[in-house]
Amino acid sequence: MNKPRRFLIISVFFILLAQLGLAQGKAAILGYPELKALLEAPASKVLVLDVRTLEEFAAGHIPGAVLAPYDSLASSFKEADKDRPIVVYCRSGRRSAIAKATLEGMGYRRVRDFGAFESWKGRVVTGPR
Repeated sequence: MNKPRRFLIISVFFILLAQLGLAQGKAAILGYPELKALLEAPASKVLVLDVRTLEEFAAGHIPGAVLAPYDSLASSFKEADKDRPIVVYCRSGRRSAIAKATLEGMGYRRVRDFGAFESWKGRVVTGPR
């Protein structure tokens, strides 16, 4: 098989894999520009959840974020509007992925994963609230 044909076949294979992942709800991580735009939109109802620990949250968090540790979401998170846009983030992206799956399992339909806190390029708030 010649190199251009092999490259084409491999490229198509990876494109199909990516499409399959997106079709199964494994959308890409929400980027900083998109989150910033969501937060700055007039009458924005986006709820930003920091799913790290209290200590991590106090050390620095996105302005307006609410502390909601990922391991207690199922038992303590109460948002009546299942269609409200929700964005979750943590330190590395692992806990936010778990939080996203948890919230979706609870019936929330508009959950996005920002992934790692270090991706936030804006102002950071410190303190427990």
